[in-house]
Amino acid sequence: MPSKQAKGVEIWDEVFSRCLQERVDFPEFVKLIVKASSKAPVSGQVCLSSLMKHDHVSVVDPRLLIYVELLLQKGIVDIPDVLSLVLQMFGVSVARHVVAMSPPRSGRKSYEVPMLNLVTHELSENRKNSSDSNAKTKAIAISRPFGQWLAFFSRNFNSVDGLSGSALEVANALGQFAVSFINHLSLVGLLDGKITDVVRKPFRNLPNFIALLSHPGVELAHNLDLLHKQFGLQERASLEGGLLDESDLKALTYNQGVLDIPSTRTRAAPFIYLNAMLVGRPLCDDAAMIDYLNARYNDDVSALIIDLVTASFDVLANAIQRQEPPESITLIRSFITNKLPTTLYYFSPMTFLPFTVEYCITQALNRMGPAAYPSYTQEIDLLGGEGLLADARSEFLFACALHQLIPEQSIEGILGDIPMQSMAEGGKYVKDDLVLQCTANPGRIEELIRELEKMEGNAGEIVGALVEIIQSLCGQKDSITLKSICNMLSRNTQVLDIVFLFTMPSSILQPLCQLIDHWHDPEDQGEHHPVYDEFGSIFLLILIVMNHFVLQHYDLGILYHGSFVLKYLVSGRTSQEIESLSEHEKQRLGDWIRWLLENEDLLEPFLIPSLITGLGWLAKRIWETDTDAPELAVLLPTLQALVKPPSISGDAAALHEAVLSIAAEGLERGLTHVQELHPRRPETNALLATLKQRTQRQRNDAASHTELEAWCSSAGGGILVAVRHTIRTLLQWCNAASSNTAPPNYTHKQILTAHRLLGAKAVLEPLLDELLRDPASSEAVLDIVTSMICASDSADFPATNSDDNTTIVYHRQARRQLSLRDALTILNENAYTLSKTDAPRAEMAVRLHRRVEAQLARSNQQGNNLVTDADNAMMLDLNDAGSAAMNMGQGADIDHVVAGVMDDIMATGDGSFNMEL
Repeated sequence: MPSKQAKGVEIWDEVFSRCLQERVDFPEFVKLIVKASSKAPVSGQVCLSSLMKHDHVSVVDPRLLIYVELLLQKGIVDIPDVLSLVLQMFGVSVARHVVAMSPPRSGRKSYEVPMLNLVTHELSENRKNSSDSNAKTKAIAISRPFGQWLAFFSRNFNSVDGLSGSALEVANALGQFAVSFINHLSLVGLLDGKITDVVRKPFRNLPNFIALLSHPGVELAHNLDLLHKQFGLQERASLEGGLLDESDLKALTYNQGVLDIPSTRTRAAPFIYLNAMLVGRPLCDDAAMIDYLNARYNDDVSALIIDLVTASFDVLANAIQRQEPPESITLIRSFITNKLPTTLYYFSPMTFLPFTVEYCITQALNRMGPAAYPSYTQEIDLLGGEGLLADARSEFLFACALHQLIPEQSIEGILGDIPMQSMAEGGKYVKDDLVLQCTANPGRIEELIRELEKMEGNAGEIVGALVEIIQSLCGQKDSITLKSICNMLSRNTQVLDIVFLFTMPSSILQPLCQLIDHWHDPEDQGEHHPVYDEFGSIFLLILIVMNHFVLQHYDLGILYHGSFVLKYLVSGRTSQEIESLSEHEKQRLGDWIRWLLENEDLLEPFLIPSLITGLGWLAKRIWETDTDAPELAVLLPTLQALVKPPSISGDAAALHEAVLSIAAEGLERGLTHVQELHPRRPETNALLATLKQRTQRQRNDAASHTELEAWCSSAGGGILVAVRHTIRTLLQWCNAASSNTAPPNYTHKQILTAHRLLGAKAVLEPLLDELLRDPASSEAVLDIVTSMICASDSADFPATNSDDNTTIVYHRQARRQLSLRDALTILNENAYTLSKTDAPRAEMAVRLHRRVEAQLARSNQQGNNLVTDADNAMMLDLNDAGSAAMNMGQGADIDHVVAGVMDDIMATGDGSFNMEL
């Protein structure tokens, strides 16, 4: 016979199942739960467990959130019940992702943030009843699960690695609840006079939690720290006999007392931001850019669109003026035509008459062209620059028409001339349609790759389809089709530049590396050339991408330390003793040596990738030679045979060119060294001439020798003086921008180089100097300097998905250098001390820090506001990105770890929660 508790659970199961399936309205829901509560009283934890058990939709259900709110209002559940429930859900998520070496992702279905926001709201409502005799008891009851939350963050995260993805969103929501809870404790009188251990104990992990929030949420962390110390919630050992003394309180409140100066939006700021995105490897994180623009323009969408379009063309005009390589100019044009319209499309629903997207684009383009750049046009006519700008304007407008941002018939009126281009013949592409086309006809893949260089507005959808196809082919181990794709991409690094405007390198490299690492060794087929050809082509693309964008092994997103690719990249050019090889490795090495001696051909297509290591080894040996170098008699003829082979097959020739483009720079350095020591060796000159024709520019943000020499030779202080001069030049341009003058000569490489040579603290000083130089221009300079600090830096920009916390940690550890933002945060924390000797500098540092943090604040769109009408905001069109992550096929291993983590979470509780995991 079922127990009374079991019968009660059955009744609640029936109520919640019906309400969620039939979408029962809220008055009816209240009647049902009141009736169930009187008929079958159960604990609040059991009640919530039953409700969540019947949540079967694939996304966060706003109606369920309102049901929880109504349960709270009716007193059937309370805030501690909800906090315990949410902690269990979050603990399960973290446990599963720890096993899979991947963090919680912000796209997954997650109730943690909206429910934490709900209880924060409920707590503020409870303040109306703060005089209730039970108010203190209820507040102490909240302390227990709140303390478990802080303990969980303290055990599972640390301030060095930081937070990202949904973990950061949950931490921010918990921080807001913590602020509200401390104020509530004060309101009910629990923080008056001597604080009891019962109240203080749950806060013992609050300092660790504040440290976690200090970088991504500095204002929230500061507020929590202030409350923590003002109310004396520290452990007794750290109180030292009482609350903070007067000097400590002044230090805590100094920053809040610094008044801001009025903000202004300069033309230079978005120009700097976009220049940094495109100066090296494309650093186009859509979410980060949208967050930055939203923070900067604060709902002024028309100004946002005008400034963004203007800045994009300013970057192109600047590149033409600086005579940047054709590859760089093509990348910028592709950004304008293929990337910018999709960004504008995101903001287009937020525009209102009369400030339509067409109006904003027209206003922006009126700043360009011969009428806008009269002197500049004369300077670049010889380069064909004005033709490039005119073509780019026309291409951009047709791409905007393709994305339905403007009518096609309005293009002629905007340009003031008959356009020479036209809309894309195939219309607007859709990624899913392209994937189906390529699945039915693999030859379509090569057609699409060739179309990537077109300026028509479809590149984003092509890249999306290409990434999905590559990932699918890797999963299917279809190495034949992959070989064709990889060969085509390897031969054209310009296409790779465009691909990574729309995706992270790891989205392609990671599945390819996994395929290589788990490659089936066809021992039963002998030395099967087609299989080695496929392996070689795939591996070559990995190496070319790594070299072209100057990526490191941790940028691959591979965490498996036994990875062949990782071993090759880390120690591929390191000699090994024969004795260190296993018997199997010795046997295979012997087979290869025998085969090479018999065939004497290192230029077979499947052996081409090995030339990268071989030529790298030769470059190193040649560089190490001295005046008495008999080994050159062997090294140079060998190099001659590999660089200028007398004959090579058609399939291998293109791959050979790609390999030479990687190795040419190192070989040039070595041969130049030999030429200086042995000027009479004719083969050296011939080899250098051949290599100079094949040297390919790497797409990174490192300065050239010419640039570095020019900056460092600046009189009066070297590169730091050059940085200050650049800021003044940008300021002069902004002051003259009303007359539509051309952008100044600018590259973000300058400040990046100064930072890497001298460190963040040294670079921050001249930035502050310029802010203080002329009070009349401080508003504009503050906007310029803020943009310089906010702008992307590849050293802080992992080549993997931004939610991949583990790889971000590796990236930070490998860098081992403070960013400008880090240095500014440290200065801000010590502003009170600085104010005693240099008050204006301390105040400006606080203002700059506020501005930087405000513009770099990542949005927290998940559950920020409670939904008051569930049917009006169901969001059922969202994909459940988290469902696959929660079901990783780890079986009992995952369940075992989850169970262990849950035991740890509830170690200080009664363990009575019965939510089905």
